[in-house]
Amino acid sequence: MLEDLKNVENLKKYLLGQVARETELNLIEERLLTDSEFSTELEIAEGELIDDYVDGLLAGDDLEKFNRLFLNVPERRAKIGFVRALKEYIPTKAETEKIKKKASFFEGWLLSPRLAFGLSLIVIAGVGLAALWFGFRQSDTDKSLAELKLIYQNERPVQARVTGLDYAPLIVLRGNGQNNQSEITRRKIEKDLQKAVEENQTTESYNALGVYYLTERQFDNAINQFEIGLKSSPNDAEIRGNLGAAYFEKAKRSNSEEKSKFLNNSLEELNKALEIDNSRLEILFNKALVLQEMNTTQAAVQAWDEYLKKDANSKWADEAHRNLAKLKN
Repeated sequence: MLEDLKNVENLKKYLLGQVARETELNLIEERLLTDSEFSTELEIAEGELIDDYVDGLLAGDDLEKFNRLFLNVPERRAKIGFVRALKEYIPTKAETEKIKKKASFFEGWLLSPRLAFGLSLIVIAGVGLAALWFGFRQSDTDKSLAELKLIYQNERPVQARVTGLDYAPLIVLRGNGQNNQSEITRRKIEKDLQKAVEENQTTESYNALGVYYLTERQFDNAINQFEIGLKSSPNDAEIRGNLGAAYFEKAKRSNSEEKSKFLNNSLEELNKALEIDNSRLEILFNKALVLQEMNTTQAAVQAWDEYLKKDANSKWADEAHRNLAKLKN
């Protein structure tokens, strides 16, 4: 059954959300983890879809699902821009004739017209291909975080605000604390982010892997990734704020003595992050949570008030109002 899907046209349907059977979806996701050739086929299908879109060949339901589902991944949106730019660099027949005329300028110099023409095309193609290559490479972690964002669009796994995730109500999850999304999808995200760390070792890659572990409630792993990232970028407010969020979640699941220590660690990191950038709403929100968890009522009320001065009309603000009401009752 899955071999039938190893066909570019059928894989296009998968990318457009037109594979309805859950068994087939699970088999595709499992194959993507274990079969590099199958992953290559999927990349080819993705590239052809982008070409079809840029060339105006998508219409109707295909176009609607392309805009609504396919473009949810930032990497794909970036590719569209670079494909458009690359197509602009490919000369038309008329443009080729102009290049030939310009190439004749080099006659009598060190370059022959034919060589000059060839070099002109190489430069043109090289600029486009370089832009395309760097565009693809730049957003490896963005793609994984976008997939993670989709998983938690209806419920969030931790109380703290996590950078990059939109608002969703906090749901008390059963069992080991995971939601009902595909285990295979989450493992693929983990594998991709681990690979990004191994290959790049950047603050961005450590932060992204730390965010993944935070959503998985693997707080020690999350703290470790954030701390490694901070060694090279100690003034990065985002990763320091995420470290504070991880300490907060770890504190809530610790005994009394350790809880106090981890809450202090969390508050320290969040305050440092705010010294770097006091405009980040997720850090202000999490600081108020920490102070509330510490039972420092006056300080917590002040922190929630400070947050609401900067965010008065959002679902996060609604939650802040509810927390504030609890403290004032």
